Order: sequence, then structure tokens, then C-alpha cells
Amino acid sequence: MPELREHGAAGDEADSNSELARGSHIDRDTGLFVGTGINGVLTFAHKGATMQTTIDKTKLIATLKANRERHVKQFEDADRGYRQLVVIKLRELSERIETGGQVCLGVRLDAEGPESHAEDYDRAIQMCEMSMEQSVELDEHDFETLVLDKWTWSKAFSSSSASYSSSSN
Repeated sequence: MPELREHGAAGDEADSNSELARGSHIDRDTGLFVGTGINGVLTFAHKGATMQTTIDKTKLIATLKANRERHVKQFEDADRGYRQLVVIKLRELSERIETGGQVCLGVRLDAEGPESHAEDYDRAIQMCEMSMEQSVELDEHDFETLVLDKWTWSKAFSSSSASYSSSSN
């Protein structure tokens, strides 16, 4: 295997056709590609199916806050729809009581209402804010969760919220 050097190191000639960006290199020990961004804030490594990235803490906090705000709006919309459904069901029950119809006091809705996961965002934001580091290292799973906003509960939340959301009705 040919030896790879850091591109842009002292003594290297600038090569605009190079596949490695300035400051990028293949780590000789691990075989990982490492790309370095502005001031060394962003790095990326990939080997097989495992990826790592180090991102600016301020950008991560801003992303988490935007994701949280979107989640809360979606939850509040779905919660309003759910509560409206509960009122409708209770009115139907009240009408049956008033008209002498059959009444079942163990009334249940077909599904549970939406659940807010704002605390998950709050915890991640607080962890970042309290960190002494200016950058945060994330593995592929953490990046998918915290940046791409794909939590383990995301599909169930979206499905439940869509059932009650005013924008889906």
C-alpha cells in the first residue's frame, strides 16, 4: 500500500486535483480519513460502518434548539387535536347519559395522546452548554439523533402526532 501524507504539509506542492482537501489526511495507524475544517473545528473519520465527527458546540446547541422548537410546535398542535377529540368523546358520552342510552364509565380513546419529548432536547442542550470543550465529538448514532433529529421515538411520535394534528386533517 502506498504511503499517504497529509495534504498541504510543509514541502508539499499545492495540487488542485488532489483528492484530499488541505489539512486532510489518512491516519497511518487507523487507516481513517480525517478532514479538518476551519480552525480544526470539524473533523470526520470513517472506517467501515462506524463514523465519528467533531462539531462546534455552538452550532450543535443552535441545531438542538431549532429541533426542539419544531418538536414542541408539532406536539402542541397534536395535543390540541387530541384534546378536541377527548371533548367530542365526552360530549357523546354526556348525550348518551342525558338520553338514557347505554353508558360505560370505563371510557377509553382508541389511542394515547401525543407525548412531548422536549426534556430529551433540554438534557442534550444542557449537557452541551455545561461542557468545557468548544467542540463535541459525535458518533454516527449521536449525529443522527442530535443533528438529524431522528431519535428512537421519532417514528412513533410522528405517527401519533399526525393522527391528531390540525395540519393533517
